Amino acid sequence: MMYPRPIIAREGLPYLALVGAVTLLVHYLGGIAWSWPLWIIFIFVLQFFRDPQRIA
Repeated sequence: MMYPRPIIAREGLPYLALVGAVTLLVHYLGGIAWSWPLWIIFIFVLQFFRDPQRIA
């Protein structure tokens, strides 16, 4: 029986939450001009900790 797997690896959730919170805070306080580099970092962290389905 196949169990559903999360899209993001469990080990990456603290990093993703931290980067996401900082990004949203800077976006709220400074606007898009200051936060766009952090959005790129957020997307990188999201991609780094993805947990794709493996086919054997």
